[in-house]
Amino acid sequence: MDFTAIGHWLSAHTGMSPEILGDHALRRAITKRLTATASPDTESYCGILLTSEAEQDALVDLLVVPETWFFRDRQPFVYLQRHVGKRLAAAENSQPQSQPESQTQSLPQPLRLLSAPCASGEEPYSMAMTLLDLGLSTSEFSIDAIDICKASIRKARKAVYGKHSFRGVSPEEQRRHFVATNEGFCLEPKVAQCVLFQRSNLMRCLEAIAAPYDVIFCRNLLIYLEDQASQYLLQTFARLLKPGGLLVVGSAETGKVPAALFSSLRESFVFGFERRSQEDSDDVTAPPAPLVARAMASQRIIPALRKAPLRTAPKGRSVAPKRSALPPDLSSTELDRCRRSLESDPTCAPLYLRMADLLIQQQQKQEALVWLRKYLYLQPQSTDVLQKLIEISRDLGQYQESEQFQARLARLRS
Repeated sequence: MDFTAIGHWLSAHTGMSPEILGDHALRRAITKRLTATASPDTESYCGILLTSEAEQDALVDLLVVPETWFFRDRQPFVYLQRHVGKRLAAAENSQPQSQPESQTQSLPQPLRLLSAPCASGEEPYSMAMTLLDLGLSTSEFSIDAIDICKASIRKARKAVYGKHSFRGVSPEEQRRHFVATNEGFCLEPKVAQCVLFQRSNLMRCLEAIAAPYDVIFCRNLLIYLEDQASQYLLQTFARLLKPGGLLVVGSAETGKVPAALFSSLRESFVFGFERRSQEDSDDVTAPPAPLVARAMASQRIIPALRKAPLRTAPKGRSVAPKRSALPPDLSSTELDRCRRSLESDPTCAPLYLRMADLLIQQQQKQEALVWLRKYLYLQPQSTDVLQKLIEISRDLGQYQESEQFQARLARLRS
């Protein structure tokens, strides 16, 4: 089956890269939707996809990775508390001398925070708990949370979670903010009311936001996006953040953040940046949307999409030749076995590493890079994998990326 047209639609609609998602994930999702819609071929299915919002949601939901848990990686939330604590200290220093010392200090205006994507809500709720534990009242901050997956947003609004969501939470924290019920652990209303959830596509909804944010968490999305889409998001975040505002990305995404707009915090395991002031960076205006989703509303684009190549090489670079199928040997069999195992357990880090090693044996280094990044996403302190990423990206001539991995390795070892 030819998935080219659907791959183009996916890239245009969500910014996700079909190459990074991988042939296996794309084929599995599309095959399921072909069966569900009784479509005889991909051309017929494209006709449904381009005219049915429900079908678009169904396909995207099969491809997004909603894996998350409370206080994931912990250090970003530790730094968030420190970052806001500085704001509180500055507010205290600016108070008039005549104000009674017993009066509780507060921020001059409520903080605005954004979690995008927010998955099933664990991240924005962790942000809320962090600020409440710092001593802020619910009137001193608000959190917007956006995700494209309808099922994730439904779960987030329900705010009832199983044990799997508490891998980063101490028993004391769990007792402080959750109540055990027959359905699971229910988040206390005081925390839940701090977060406003919105089911939306980040590639479309951010342009309508005018009021600036103090903090933006966008973790582990950029690695799945086309370069144009990830740069669009980062430029938009720069527009939406106040000077000095905090941006937190995933451990494998720091190299995508433009130094002209953001300065690195250089805090271990935070992967955070501060928005530069206008004086220190180029002026940022709302960037033009990179997507062509509106134009794709017409079925007339289907024939053109099918004929178009899936990816156009930038000037000065050649497109890697299409990889040949793996020979039916032991490595190929093990690759298939690893892929099947990852479908049932997408958080098993050793499987990602084994996939990369097998692909390296097959001289498929570009694809191996993808799996090594996914491993690093789950195990951000792995110096051995960072060393592999340095060597492979250098072998592929991706010197800037290799240098970024080297800088990250140096920070880990310092």
